[in-house]
This record gives sequence, C-alpha cells and structure tokens, in this order.
Amino acid sequence: MREDCTTYALTVLVLGYALQIALDLAVGYTDRSLLPHLAFCIFHANVFHLAANALTLCLLRPAGRDIISGYIISLLASFVAVTAAPTVGFSGVLYAMIGMRTTLFRGRFTFPKAWFAGFLLAGLFLPHVNGLLHVLCFVAGAVVQLYRRTADDYARAN
Repeated sequence: MREDCTTYALTVLVLGYALQIALDLAVGYTDRSLLPHLAFCIFHANVFHLAANALTLCLLRPAGRDIISGYIISLLASFVAVTAAPTVGFSGVLYAMIGMRTTLFRGRFTFPKAWFAGFLLAGLFLPHVNGLLHVLCFVAGAVVQLYRRTADDYARAN
C-alpha cells in the first residue's frame, strides 16, 4: 500500500505561504538563477491560488515518489518556461502528477475528474499564468508514467 503524502505537502505549502507573507518576500523566478527555481513552487500569488492548489493536491492524494517526481519535472521545466512575470505556485508539480495519472480521465465523470479538467484549462487560459510550464509538466508527467508502466511490465515479464 502506498503512503498518502498529502498532509506533508500541504504543511510545506502553508508554511511557505506564511513565510512569504511574514517576511514580505519577493518570490518567483524571472531568470535562470538557481535558488528562485528551487523554491518557487512553495510560494503562491494569493490565498485563492494556494487554496486551488491545495484542493487539487487533496484530490490527487499523491504518494511521496509522485510528489518528488513532480517537483523534479517542474524544476527542470521552469528553466525552459521563463517569462517576464515571476512564476510561483505548486501547480507545475500538480500538472506533472495529473500527467502521471492520465488514466483518471477514463470511465465515469466524477467531481475530481471535473476539477482536474477545469484545473488543466484554467492553467492554459487564465491571465498571468505560465501556461508553457503547465503544458511541459503535464506532458513530462505523462511520459514518466509511460516509462514507469513499461518498466513495470518488463519487470513482471522477466
């Protein structure tokens, strides 16, 4: 049975946002400096942004390896998807994890599936959102999952 790491991730996000508010930090990345890219995903533009990401995280109920994989994907994609406006938020990690779960879109239509579909569309069309980062993370997450399935199938066959 896999461990649900939602509580740990939510704690980091809330503490990151509290730190950002308490210290009045200018957060996000706008260039290729390493430190802002390492930390951008724990900071958020506002409480609504934090709440949308937190709800999506709770609906995903990710395992630790999915969060780590999503973070690495988001970190790497952030060096490609550099924009003039600062990029902040956990959504790159979430898009990668949704990409890893593309099978969620098969079968019955449920609230989590509707939320994920809306989350995907919002990340592409809302103003002041780094849509390129979202697309890169989603596609890379799907590729990672395809590799995992292939590797698992190969291991079972041998």
